[in-house]
Amino acid sequence: MINSTLIFRQIRKNWVEVILLIVFVFFITGSVLGITREIDTFTRSIRIFQKAGLENDLFYCYRMTDSTSAMPSEVSEIRKVPGVANVGTISCNTLEAIEGGIWFRLIISDSPELNNVRYPLSEGKYPSPEEPNHVLLPPHYRQYLDVGDTIEMFFYNYDNFFADDYPTVRVTVSGFFQDDRTLSFNRSMPNMDVGHLFDVQPDKGWAYGLLDISGKTLQGDYNQYLIITPESDEDLLQLKKNISDVVQSKDYVHIGQDMVSQYWKNHDDQLRELVISGLSLFLLAFSFLLAGTYLSVIMGRKELAVYHLSGLPWKSCLVLIMIPKLIAFLFGYSSGVFHFVLQSGFGFRDTLSSYISLSDIFISFGLLIFLLVSGTFPFYISALRQSPLDVYRKD
Repeated sequence: MINSTLIFRQIRKNWVEVILLIVFVFFITGSVLGITREIDTFTRSIRIFQKAGLENDLFYCYRMTDSTSAMPSEVSEIRKVPGVANVGTISCNTLEAIEGGIWFRLIISDSPELNNVRYPLSEGKYPSPEEPNHVLLPPHYRQYLDVGDTIEMFFYNYDNFFADDYPTVRVTVSGFFQDDRTLSFNRSMPNMDVGHLFDVQPDKGWAYGLLDISGKTLQGDYNQYLIITPESDEDLLQLKKNISDVVQSKDYVHIGQDMVSQYWKNHDDQLRELVISGLSLFLLAFSFLLAGTYLSVIMGRKELAVYHLSGLPWKSCLVLIMIPKLIAFLFGYSSGVFHFVLQSGFGFRDTLSSYISLSDIFISFGLLIFLLVSGTFPFYISALRQSPLDVYRKD
């Protein structure tokens, strides 16, 4: 067993190396967390989309013309196409508080296909599709509202925007999104990918439906998306061709799985940069740790020889080299996480719950442990297989 005095002696004797390692791990931790967060952001749209099973659906956005009343007729025509099981609508409207000056735009959906969408929440929970008037809001509104608050709001859309009276609706806050990048359904283009369904909309929330105070269903604007669910075993490409014959803009009909492929194609450069950054970070850390371990043994071989000749097992002598590195690693990592959290602009506790998840901590810690082991273990094993006389023969 290694005496704690010997460990502190090693730390004190090699204090410059220990400080350098702490600083190195500190900056590497920030870089690793930055990369993991970027990967999470980069892949989140795809993961949510696939988990909800939307790859096997078709999407169509009405191409706005002078007449916004064409959408209902297109919905009717699409429902008649053989192979179509269901057509759900995604629309948008504006709500404004009767008092307090709060307003937000709200996506409302009657599409059962979106019932499985679960975008990360920082607080609260997803409402049931059978719970109208329960809304999910962007995190910006946490400074004005709490989960469970109920407020009365005016309802606007294109049809009643210039009317004298507006429907009144009571909405209950069910939860808050983790960040502002939420499902938006506000753009369409011929080469649309999954990422275009997710947009930074700090004023846009979500609900499964709205009823005014008299119980009447409120409809959003008819210039948004349709989600078309095919019947089982239906050929999606053939169904897309059939639907294209009855809509005004056939270039705006998209198969879900094609949108996923288009997403990767449109983001090749970003994916390449992430791979290069991660590989460069690994090689840098591996080289630094391997060289540092080698120099530690070379510079301390005389001292270790004395310990070994005094009766300390050769394996314990090598462990004595590793322990200061482990201590420096733990201190540098914890400092790096703390600094990364503070740099995010949130309080430490709020950030850990809404910005950095436990998976980020575990993944980054696991990657850094892997770097530490891969940068020190090869030399440790190599030295362990040699006899002390072979290692210190020149001395």
